[in-house]
Amino acid sequence: MMYQLWFRRPVAAVLASLVLASPGAMALSLEGTLEAALDRSPSLGARTELVDAAEHAIIPAGELPDPKLNLGLRNIPVEGPDQWRLQEDRMSMQSIGLVQPVPSRAKRDARVDQAEAGLSVARANRELAELDIRLGAAEAWIRGFAVKQRLRLLDELYRENRLLKEATRARLSGGGGLAAESVIPEQEKLLLDERQDQLERNRAVSKLNLARWLGEDTDLSVTGEWPRWTIADDQILDALPSHPQLKVVEARQGAAAAELALATAAKSPDWSWGVDYQHRDDAFGDMVSLRVSVDLPLFSRSRQDPMIDARERGLSSVQHDYQDTRQVLLASARTQLAEHDRLVRAIERLDSGLLPLAERKVSLTLADYRAASGTLQSVINARRELIDLRMRRIDLQEQKALVASSLYLTYGGAFQ
Repeated sequence: MMYQLWFRRPVAAVLASLVLASPGAMALSLEGTLEAALDRSPSLGARTELVDAAEHAIIPAGELPDPKLNLGLRNIPVEGPDQWRLQEDRMSMQSIGLVQPVPSRAKRDARVDQAEAGLSVARANRELAELDIRLGAAEAWIRGFAVKQRLRLLDELYRENRLLKEATRARLSGGGGLAAESVIPEQEKLLLDERQDQLERNRAVSKLNLARWLGEDTDLSVTGEWPRWTIADDQILDALPSHPQLKVVEARQGAAAAELALATAAKSPDWSWGVDYQHRDDAFGDMVSLRVSVDLPLFSRSRQDPMIDARERGLSSVQHDYQDTRQVLLASARTQLAEHDRLVRAIERLDSGLLPLAERKVSLTLADYRAASGTLQSVINARRELIDLRMRRIDLQEQKALVASSLYLTYGGAFQ
């Protein structure tokens, strides 16, 4: 497949990626974040318990019901000289018996199918929960990494601003420039301070978002590089049927079909057999009775048929849900692929044209300023354009990583 991941390591290496950056602080790679999120998710544990419960429900589904024990007194006289006397009448007896209900084979098979369908639904829901966890944890990591990149760029801008301040001071000391230009570097520093405050706030939020998926109270941070995934349009679309959300609807469709089969099986008569041992007075001797009973579904028009019709409509509804879900997912995948292509082109345009031109413009305006043929404001304006483009590149990388992670983790599978 063309879904390529720049890190492919065994689980042991994943654990090594959870490196303590400082006392009380944990630096997480993207791979380590996803593995830890799955390991520590309470919701995934709950889904696993439901799968286990569904597995245990399969075994008894096809078994016969428990037998019934019958105890009784039969043919007791209530009138005459032998009233309430069990020993005098030859038909009076004490009875103990066993009855075994036997549902039809069609019903038992349908109940097994229903239990197996319930297991399929539980497994599909767990797989969907895994996807939601991976997507949520990946988004938290990517947004945190983007904040880290912006702060790193801000550090470079602070250094550049100090150099600009020194150049301005040197020019003023040499008798060039305007006195008002002396405050411009300080104004720029204050604007950078404002950006830093916002970024520090964003970093705090990103740590909280990571903690939401990892359940950690420690200081969480991110480490590594931008994820490098190769996204192939045709393979993404080919993998659409394996989307966990579609698997959930497929499992529901199987459950609805099992309910229909069970409703249809209600027309197959159940039966039961029984045996009774009847004790009488010694003068008469004991007796044994054998019996078989069969259900007679004579009124199916008002009992079984309406239920069958209801189950058929339920199955049809789930089938429509499947088609609707597939169309929604297909449209979403195509939209994401188009957005991914747009972001790739936008980053290439920045790297090949806009950023080099902006850097050249800064160099030229700075050279003009040093040669006393340009103004400091021109340098500042050119520098602001460059800053905006460099920040925009991080924004585009963040958006591209988010779209790519959604496509890869949804259609390309987990880390292997």
